[in-house]
Amino acid sequence: MAWPAWVHILVFCPVGLAIYAGIEAFRQRGWDWGLLPFAVVSSIGVVWWRFRYLFVTVDPTELTVGFGPLRRVIARARIQSVTIEEYPVSRYMGWGYRIGWKKGDRAYSIPGPGRGVRIEYDDENGDPWSIFVSSFEPEALAAALQP
Repeated sequence: MAWPAWVHILVFCPVGLAIYAGIEAFRQRGWDWGLLPFAVVSSIGVVWWRFRYLFVTVDPTELTVGFGPLRRVIARARIQSVTIEEYPVSRYMGWGYRIGWKKGDRAYSIPGPGRGVRIEYDDENGDPWSIFVSSFEPEALAAALQP
């Protein structure tokens, strides 16, 4: 799932300002000052490119969910329950990879869908975990996770 277009615009407006600042700094102070904004913009661009999608993969033995290279793999045999619910923004205070107030409570969310799937499972040590995964089709994701 990709982030909505308005989020891309919100992120890249400051990028445009940084490019303009780099050009002005280069014109007024020289090469070394002009490179700093371009380095910042390049770094933001690389991070944004790597983390722009929420990946959710369900196969017969495991569920994989995450942004970019940071992903969580959950054995399907460990999943206790799957429920469809509205995304509780106040519980997680925003979007992206979010940590809830309770131990073992996480969310992988993007703005837009507003709904998703809550997955309750036990990790390898037997500790309970709860993750919320945003989805434009939460019914299909919940059905795919049923045993």
